Amino acid sequence: MFEVAPHFAGIRQLLSITRVYTYLYISNQQYTCILIKKGDTVQELNEVFESTARYFSVLGEPTRLKILHVICHKEKCVNDIIRATGLLQANVSRHLGLMYQAGLLSKRRDGTQIFYRVAEPLFVELCRSISVQFGSRMHARKQGDIHAFA
Repeated sequence: MFEVAPHFAGIRQLLSITRVYTYLYISNQQYTCILIKKGDTVQELNEVFESTARYFSVLGEPTRLKILHVICHKEKCVNDIIRATGLLQANVSRHLGLMYQAGLLSKRRDGTQIFYRVAEPLFVELCRSISVQFGSRMHARKQGDIHAFA
């Protein structure tokens, strides 16, 4: 099994806290969170859920995860991303545009080149954490561990 890096423990804790607060909201119709304060309306809570769902839908495409992997440590220009992923320019540009519109990426222009970088380190950490978990499960399944998905 793969070890989960210590800095991923914070994400796991955040996800656990989020689940607890979501459960408390559903069961008691009261909620407390860093981003959601007591007294916020149901509409405000729905906006948070909708924004979260948008991020996950953008991250739900393998091509976008490949692009995120390429730029997770350092900003890169479109040509570097194309070379690293082996994807066509039109495809890369389309995915970069969607990720930028969703707020996952930021960009800067330097002459004729456009450089993209991850807007929030949390996005990279979240993707890494989930990928490590799936990689660990796949490895365990290949090793014959029948409890890998339990």
